[in-house]
Order: sequence, then C-alpha cells, then structure tokens
Amino acid sequence: FKHLVEMYTTFVDTIPFLLDDILDLFVCCIIQGNEVLARTAAHHMQQLISSNGHKLSSSMWSIVCSHIGKCVRSLVPYELVDTLQNAVGSLLPTATPLPLDNGEKEKTPSTPNSRKQGVPARSPSVLNLLSSSLSSITANNSNSPTTPPSNNTNTNTNKESTNANANTNTIASNNTNAQAVSSAPFKKIRTKCIVQLLMIQTTTDIALSQYQFLQTSHLISLSSTLEVVYHWAHAMGIRLYLQDMLVQIGMGENIKKMEISSIGCYIKVMLKMYSEKEVDSENRRSEAEVRLIKRCYEIIQEYVGAKESPSKDNGRQVIVVQILKGYFALDQDQFLKHLGIFYPLFTQLLLNDNKDIRIVLRDLIIRVGSIRTQNGDKNANSPYKLKSSLSTEGFDNHNNNNNGKVLPQAV
Repeated sequence: FKHLVEMYTTFVDTIPFLLDDILDLFVCCIIQGNEVLARTAAHHMQQLISSNGHKLSSSMWSIVCSHIGKCVRSLVPYELVDTLQNAVGSLLPTATPLPLDNGEKEKTPSTPNSRKQGVPARSPSVLNLLSSSLSSITANNSNSPTTPPSNNTNTNTNKESTNANANTNTIASNNTNAQAVSSAPFKKIRTKCIVQLLMIQTTTDIALSQYQFLQTSHLISLSSTLEVVYHWAHAMGIRLYLQDMLVQIGMGENIKKMEISSIGCYIKVMLKMYSEKEVDSENRRSEAEVRLIKRCYEIIQEYVGAKESPSKDNGRQVIVVQILKGYFALDQDQFLKHLGIFYPLFTQLLLNDNKDIRIVLRDLIIRVGSIRTQNGDKNANSPYKLKSSLSTEGFDNHNNNNNGKVLPQAV
C-alpha cells in the first residue's frame, strides 16, 4: 500500500486515470472483514487522498466521494437484526402469536406440546420474545440449577429426577444458543462496527482537511454518507427491545459510538459550511442551513423529551453541547434568525443537571440578553424578532407551568 501511494503521488499527473482502480482496491480491503487489513487500507487511502487533494479535479473528487460512500454503506450491518433472530430461533415456539392489523393479537393454538413447554397463549411480539430469550441465556448460564424444597420425600425424589432431566436439556439448549450468539456472523458484524468507526473518522478528516479543494456537492455527498450511519445506529438505539440483546452480544457500546461519532462529525461539517464566508459561501450556507437546523432541533428536542433521565446519556450530552457551542459561534444574523426555534428548547435544557450544558446555556442566554439590551426598541421591527419566546406573557406562562418554582440558575 505504501509504495502504491508513493507511486501515484509521484506520477499523479501521468496516471490520474488509475485513481478509480486504486480506490477500489482500498475499499475492497476495508470491507473484507479483517480488522488489521481494514485499518491498513483505510490509513493509506486517507494518505493517498490527503497527499493529492490539491491536484484532484472535480470529477476525480466525485470518484473519491463515491468510493467513500460505497465503503461506508457497505459497513453498515443491516443484517444484524436477522442474525439475532437466527441465533435464538430455536428458543421460539413454533406457533408464536403476532400482532394483527387491528391491534389485537393472534391466539396461539392450544397443543399438548405448547402447554408442556409453558408457551403463553398471547405474546407481545417475536422481537420481545427474542429479548427475553437472550436474557435467559445469560441468567441460566450464570446460575446453577436448584431443586425447590419439599416436605414429601417421595414426591421430592420424583421432582428432583424430573428437574434434573429438564435442567440438563435446558443447559444444553442454552449452551447451544450462547455459542450461536458468539458465532462467526456476530464476529463479522462486530468487525464491521469497529471498522465503521474508523471510516467515520476518515471521512470527517478528509472533508475537513481537504475542505478548500472540495466543491459543495462533494461536501454534501460526504455528509450524507455520515448521515446514513447515524440513521441506522440511531434506529437501533431507540428500540428498547434490542438494547439488552445488543449489550449481551457485546455490540451495544459500538453501535452507540457509531451513532454519536457519525452525527458529531456530520454537525462539524455542516457548521463549517454554514459559517462559510469565502468559498462558494452563498451556496454552502444555503445547502447547510436546512440540514443543520433541522437535525440539531430534532436532537435537542429528543434529548429534552427523553423518558429516561437525559443526564445519564453521556453520548448525547456531548452532541447537545456541540450543538449549543456551534449555535453560539454563529454570526449575529444567523444567531437571531433561528433563535425563535431554539429558545424554547434552551429554556427546557435549563432543568438539565449536566454542568457542561448549563455553562453553554448561560453564555447563550447572556448573548440573547445583550442583543435585546443593545437593540432596545429597534428590535421591535426586526425580521428576527422572537414572538412569544421572550415576551412577558411567555415567561409568565412558563412560570405558571412550573407552579411558581424558581428555575435553576445556569452554573
């Protein structure tokens, strides 16, 4: 790889047509499923692009973005849910009740076999059963079987014999399924997740370090690639019935990192585009505005509306802080333009006990206050005027909703 990169860098003006083939080789090595090979290939691919970025034409950059997109999309483990189902399939009863279109559930036929195994007549869903099945694997493998006490010696002896046979079968079944959970398909998916994290960082480094050589369409292409990863990882993370299973197969943390890393890098690129003042500034700011504001609003809204305590979600806290700092760094017109959208969310974030979030919120609210103070009545006719967000009525309603309690001050 090293000599290949050196050769192309030296003769890039003579053999520019080889870029497609060389990148294709790197991508093939990255998605092979070998972590060491993938790391080596990704490193040299980034080196190739960084060393020659200033010499690449627009069409050549399109080739680069296309290969990066192909690589990242190939590393999204869409097969994970099917693999989970296959791994614990033997634990599922043959007749599993499924939700019907009308919201009711299908009744399980009453058979001797189903009654013997204690299969419930009604069950929430197949995936819920998958979750409980995987939980039972861990529990049964970590605890030795015990026989309940009984006053009747003969009955107790019979029960011990019956329980011994049942426990032997259960342990054998659980060991088989535990092996399935750690089998080759899951190892392959774990490798995909690890390599994907590497490619997320590689994509971001290329977008930011080669920013001045990239056209707006290229930056949007790379950002969209990152967004693909975020959509998948986020969809996996918000499905509660999958969380225990992902933790048990050792992938919960990796998927969380994929989600946080991809959206964090996406926001970095979008903020840089939205703050552009020199290179294709009007187009870049226009392209970034809708994407950035929409995504940031969704993330903060979801964070403040989380059923579980947001303070425990360290990953999303980092993203929220990144968004708040990015918003604070906007120029005056951009800051005011979207203040009416974000200010209600800022007030809800005041109730958060995370110090980093509250520090940035303090700076934001001070900036809002200074703008209102400096402009005074001039702001009355401003196109960026906050409607009810900062009005007396808005604050009164907010205080009434909190039963007169004083909101915590920003640290």
